Parts: sequence; C-alpha cells; structure tokens
Amino acid sequence: MRVIPRGTARDAEGPGAAALPRVPSRPTKPESPSEGPVLRSIARWVLLSSALSQAGCLAFVKQETGAIGPDDLVGTTWMTITVDGAPAPVDVESTLTFASGTELAGNGGCNPFSASLQMQVNEMVVGPIHRGGRTCRPEVMSTESAFLDALAKVASYRGTDLFLYLSDGTGRQRMSLGRMQPGSPPNRGAP
Repeated sequence: MRVIPRGTARDAEGPGAAALPRVPSRPTKPESPSEGPVLRSIARWVLLSSALSQAGCLAFVKQETGAIGPDDLVGTTWMTITVDGAPAPVDVESTLTFASGTELAGNGGCNPFSASLQMQVNEMVVGPIHRGGRTCRPEVMSTESAFLDALAKVASYRGTDLFLYLSDGTGRQRMSLGRMQPGSPPNRGAP
C-alpha cells in the first residue's frame, strides 16, 4: 500500500475529494475597497489554522483545565483579532503588551499608549489610558478609538497560550487577541 501525504495534489484526487469544498483562489484585484482587507484576514486565518492543527489541541486543553494567570501575561504582547465582534483591519496593527503586573503598553494602530493595570486571576482593571497625539488616516484613527474604548471597559479576561479574550463588567467580550512571539508573524487568526 502506498501512503500519500495529506495536502499533496494527489491527496485531493482520491475518493471523496469531490465532497471537499474548493477554496477560491485569491483575486489579483479586489472587487471593492473593503474586500482586499477581508481576503487578507481570511488568508492569515488559514495560515494560522495549520499551526493550530499542531499546537491548538494543547491550547484547548489548557483553556478547559485552567485559567491563564496574571504572571503568565507579564512580558507578553498581543495583537487584536476582533474588537466588539468586528474583525480588526489587517492593515492596522493594534497591540497590547503586559509590561509588568501593573502596567500596560502598546500601540492603538497610530499612537503608542500606556495605562496602569490591576490584575487578579480572571479579573483586570485598566487605569486611565495615555496615548500619543499623532494623527493618521481617518480609518486608522477610528480603529484606534474603538480599540482603546474597548480596552478602557475591560473588567475580566480569560485565555490560553495563543489567545486572550477581554470582557467588560457585563461579561460581553470586548476584544480577542492573538499572542505575538518575538521574531515571528502576529497570530491574527481565531481558533
């Protein structure tokens, strides 16, 4: 018996291949201005899904068995995946770094920011947010404002080694973030 590795062209020709959905190729020119960023976001999610197939199971086990604690967050940097349920634009990188157990830093997409922080297991209070005064394109400023407004309302968190979910006092998820590893591309997909 000959074994054909998954993902090869011959693997897609076997029995049952017709039942698999076909992934459309990426157009060379988007049909509308908003379609380009959406396609790039989908492409990043597809690339991330292959990494999750190797590491995802471990992350889901950790999420089910225990919470990520404040000490686990110190020194980590996260990139926004969604804010208030809307996907983060691919061309605007809003980041959040837990500089210490009492200080946040990051970039809203245009301006750097900092804020005081109080954390306990699954609880987080973000103090006043101080940001730079630079002005960028209107869509970048809008993204930054939504990110910082959501961050200011955070009251709780949960997460894994790969993903962090921030919610407000009512339990509504305000943002989801993917962990950034030094020297590697940002984790912008969702499990």
